[in-house]
Order: sequence, then C-alpha cells, then structure tokens
Amino acid sequence: MLELKFTSPLDKFLSCHTMKDVKDYAPYPIFSGETFAVHAVFCDTDAFLKTGVTLTLSADCGKARLYRIDTVPVRVPCYPTWNDDDYMSKEPGVYPDIMTEINEDTLLFAPQRGLTMLRIELSDLCPGEHSLSLTLCTKDEEVSQSVTEKLDFKVLEAAIPHQKTCVMQILHADCIAEYYGVPALSDEHFGLLRRWVRTAVENGINALYTPVFTPPLDTRVGGERLTVQLVDVFLENGSWHFGFEKLDRWCDMALDEGVEYFEISHLFTQWGAYHAPKVMASVNGEQKRVFGWETDSGSAEYITFLRSFLEAFLGHMRDRGLDQRCIFHISDEPSDEQEESYRSATEAVSDLLDGYIVADALSDVKFYTKGICKKPIPGTDHAGDFLRHIPEGLWVYYCCSQSSEVSNRYIAMPLSRVRVIGFQMWKARCTGFLHWGFNFYKSQYSRYSVDPYTVTDGDYFAPAGDAFSVYPGENGDAVPSLRLRAFYEALCDIRALEAAEARYGREAVLRVIDEGIDGGLAFDRYLPGREYIENVRRRIGEMMS
Repeated sequence: MLELKFTSPLDKFLSCHTMKDVKDYAPYPIFSGETFAVHAVFCDTDAFLKTGVTLTLSADCGKARLYRIDTVPVRVPCYPTWNDDDYMSKEPGVYPDIMTEINEDTLLFAPQRGLTMLRIELSDLCPGEHSLSLTLCTKDEEVSQSVTEKLDFKVLEAAIPHQKTCVMQILHADCIAEYYGVPALSDEHFGLLRRWVRTAVENGINALYTPVFTPPLDTRVGGERLTVQLVDVFLENGSWHFGFEKLDRWCDMALDEGVEYFEISHLFTQWGAYHAPKVMASVNGEQKRVFGWETDSGSAEYITFLRSFLEAFLGHMRDRGLDQRCIFHISDEPSDEQEESYRSATEAVSDLLDGYIVADALSDVKFYTKGICKKPIPGTDHAGDFLRHIPEGLWVYYCCSQSSEVSNRYIAMPLSRVRVIGFQMWKARCTGFLHWGFNFYKSQYSRYSVDPYTVTDGDYFAPAGDAFSVYPGENGDAVPSLRLRAFYEALCDIRALEAAEARYGREAVLRVIDEGIDGGLAFDRYLPGREYIENVRRRIGEMMS
C-alpha cells in the first residue's frame, strides 16, 4: 500500500520512524503576505518501488514550490556532556536537513521502511479559505497505485508587517570561491555571491557581512584565509590611499537583492583584539601583506592606517547614503583577561565611529556596564544578565556554546527548538540577531576546507549544523536547510506578534505566549514541541480574524 499524509512544517523524521509516528495536522491561519508551508510524508508498506513515484500538486491560487527533504550524515549531534534531552536523537546517524527543490530530474522513491519527506510552500496567496491537494502515482510492471491527500487552510485579511529585526548571519565569501574553484572577487565569484545573497535575503537575513578586509574570524594564529578584501589599499610616499570600486560593486549587488544593512568585517582579530586583520596593499606598486598576525593591535602604524581607512570609508559610504546602514565590529567574544586589549582597540576608533552602531558578541555584562561596548550581543544563555540593563532593543546570538535549555539550530534538534527563538525575542523586545555561520565550510580555525554534504560538524569542530545553514548547490545556488526555513518562520512569528500587539496591546499577546509555561517564556525557559508554537500562532490568527 502506498501511503501519504500531510504533517506539520515543524515535523521531521528519522529513518526509524513510520507512518504511526506521523501526527495529524490542522494548519493555523497565516497572514496575508506570509508563505504557507506544510510537510508531507509517504512510503510503501508492501514493496520498494524502484521505478519511483510521480507527484501532482494543485492549489487554488498562489505560487507553489515543492521540495524533497534529503538527509546528511551527523557524527556529532551534540556535545557528549550535555544533559539536555530536547533532541530528535543524541546518536550519530543520518538526519533530514537539505531542501532539494523538485524538478523534472528529481528522483523520488517510496521506501518500504522509513519515510520520504516533502515540503510544500505556497506564496502570493490572496486572503480567504484555500485548499491544496497532493497526488502520488507509482507504476511498474506489476503494480500501479495512486493516492491523494487534501488540506484546507486560511489566509487572513491582515497583512504581515515588514521585518524590523536586524538579522546577521555571516556569509563567508571565501568559502564560496573555494568550493566552486573560482578566483576571489572575479566576475564568476560575484555572480555566485549574488545568488547566495538572494537566498539569504529570502530567508530574512537583511544584514550582509562585508569584508572590507579579509575577516579575522575562526583562523588559527599565524594562519590565513583566502583574501576577499573589497577595499584596495595603496601606500605611496608614506600616505595611505583607498579604492572602493569592488566595494561599490558589492554594495550595488546587495542593494539589488534587498539587503538593508552592511555588517562591516571585524577591525581586529577574534577573541581579544590582540592583532590586526590581514590587510593587503600596493606598496610603491608591489602587492604585499602590510598587516596581520605579526601586527600588535595597538601599534601606532596600524592605528594610523585604521583611522585613515575609516575616515575615507565613512566619507565614501556617506556620499552613497549608506553610512548609517553600516554595523561595525571591534572583536568577537572578548574574555575577562582580554578586557584591556579590547578596551584599547575600542577607544582607538571610538571618536570616528561615534553615532554609528558598534556591536560585538560578548558574554560578560561588565563590558557593557563599564561602558566599553555600547551595543553588546550576548549569547541567549547570558541574555538575562543583559536584559536587566537593556530591557528593550537588545541583540542576541547563539552558536555552539549555547547548549542546555535554549534554542539553537543543530541538525539533530527538532525544528520547534529552532523556531521558538521568535517568541523569545519578541517577549524580550530584542531587535537584532547574530549567527556566525551562514556557510562556514572549514575545519576549526580554518585549517582546511570540508564538504558540508559529508562533514556537517566542521570535522568534529562543533555539533552538526552549527557552522552553516545552507548547502552549495551544483548549479551555483545556495540550497536551504530545514533549519534555515524554521528560523525564517521564527522571524515571521515576530512579525505576527507585532501585528497582534499593534491591534490588541502587548499584555494581550503576552498572555498568549506565556500560557502553560511556569514563570512565563524566557530564553532559558520554553515548552519544547510543535504544539506550543502552533497553538500560539492559532490563537494569534483567531485574534486577527
């Protein structure tokens, strides 16, 4: 028997799951302008049909996209010391993650054991009641089968508001050039970058990491990453000069694709601001590295250069009307013993960057209370300390360190754990989010490159999925993951809550999201499972009907 069933877009399944594990799904109402998403699973309980299946999708309006959800190997589902049990499994195995868009060349098979998983997305929907149907057909020499499932859903008259949240998820330009084997910042590279930026923007990432110099991130001391420096630097007769042609090309491409903010690459090295980033320059006509690991961050030569650069850069971006769209970073995650070096680096440029956003990922609230960093971005497990001082407008982040009882996006986590971050950020009045890895396809400290299709953990660097949320497609596109989509839907949850708040007030919405949670929803306190998220969205939909 060929079996087919719709299920929640928050569901995903392991190879051990069967149709008995698939729960019934009743869609919640979505806002006008929001994409309707649903998952479907199918299998054949009698035989493995080697000829495969064909799909027919029909909907009464809107644009439809259909995906096959493919699996990837997961060697490190989580750190072995974690006591958190909110995982699909803590065992190594193959897990669903890749969203392969279905076309005429896509193969589909109905397994006898386990489930084949699909994702359907409908956009450009008009308000009202809608329905969709999905038909699967199989045929070989002996068996011909057909099964159809239908699903009804509702689109509200109320339009979903524009995304206000600033979302940074660092795009590593060097990883794209290296994977596809194209010269950095060549025409071929820019063509690929445009497609990857388009995918980022489609998924709510509205701030683009912009490598004015090669980013000094996740690089071993003394090591180098491929040069992707957008600003040309010239040292002539002791004076610094700058060219912005490649930067302008980058900005034009980004603006064309809908980018709203430019996240400028870090001005000092990661973890303490001890050194300068790699800077290439033409020195009296010879191209050479002029700053790097050998350069102390407080050296007079580098500070003189950096101030000259910032004056020229800000003037150029001001002329383009883009300077107030820039977000600057000093260094990433300074520790207690690095306070003085981080303070010195900050003070070296603070007068030039006064009036601009200077934000850094950090976990110790004293960097804020002492006035060293005016725009801290704490990890979600430290957010409570910062919310006592910044009750509105805080930005947050997570990475491999945010482990127990908080939202994150590892492949082995249920999608509900990825998505709950939207409710948490709305309640905490957060206005920004940062993640370090849109597409980091390297080992720890960038010693060598890895294939994300076979090595999902940075070669035992971090839990699988921490380092990237897209895969490099054969045609040059960024292939989204289920986790990326779930995070985008969390951003849509924020927008839905904002709409309800504008109409009914904040207290009415708080009652909805806190119901059933002892002490109320918080970054370190949530109800795992799809039911909570769907119930909140259903009640918000009822309020807005």
